[in-house]
Amino acid sequence: DMLSNESEKFFSKIQFTIQATLKNENIHQPIATILITGIGSTISGIAEFISEQMNCTCKTFQPHKIIQNGKIVLENNVSIPIEFTTTI
Repeated sequence: DMLSNESEKFFSKIQFTIQATLKNENIHQPIATILITGIGSTISGIAEFISEQMNCTCKTFQPHKIIQNGKIVLENNVSIPIEFTTTI
């Protein structure tokens, strides 16, 4: 059906872009997980659908939840105190 064909074309383009980026950046390991954000990530079943289409794990990720955690930890256990963070 038409939706299936368009979906296949869409994910084929995404896979091509990912593979080209990996090659360009000289990365030799496959993508293990795709994180999706934004309003589209709230669509019921979207992570499972993308996992199936892309043949890898897909999870939703809400960046604002990092801030709600209380502190952001960077490399070498340096943290950003909550008073220096904000949500947009």
